[in-house]
Amino acid sequence: MKLIVLERDGVLCSPVEEPTGGVAAWQALPGALEAAARLHHAGYRVALALELSGLGRGLFDMGSVQAMHAQILGRLAALGGRIDAIFFCPHAPEDDCDCAFPSGGLFRDLVERYALEPEDVNVVSSTERHAQAAAAAGLRVHGVWHADGAAPIDATRFDSLEAVVNHLLAATGR
Repeated sequence: MKLIVLERDGVLCSPVEEPTGGVAAWQALPGALEAAARLHHAGYRVALALELSGLGRGLFDMGSVQAMHAQILGRLAALGGRIDAIFFCPHAPEDDCDCAFPSGGLFRDLVERYALEPEDVNVVSSTERHAQAAAAAGLRVHGVWHADGAAPIDATRFDSLEAVVNHLLAATGR
């Protein structure tokens, strides 16, 4: 099985200020949903991994998160794609959990759930903390760099999810 794990904000969609932006402010990055659908068509399992510390801090509720994800899943399904799983850390920073970034706990759990070897999992990150967490779990990190300069440090660098997908599919002859 081929698995790719995406950071939601900055890879699939523009960063969302939950709850003030919420569902209404959700906006896919250009070509990102199409690129995620191409991964699915090429036989990849696609998952999301993200931090939602606002849940633990009481800034928003699970209903608003589910509504946003329902929109993402619906738009992706319209393109013939899918997200197989969404993994997230719901804890507040003071909870000192193992799943918060940059700890690799969330990614280790994800790899264990799919019964894969860490080196067989690709991760696409747009933030340093997400990339550090994936690297801490031994996963292959691809970074999406944006004009604002935000970028993970130890990663293969690309300018969009579409560019990452082109690279991965070319490497496998697809």
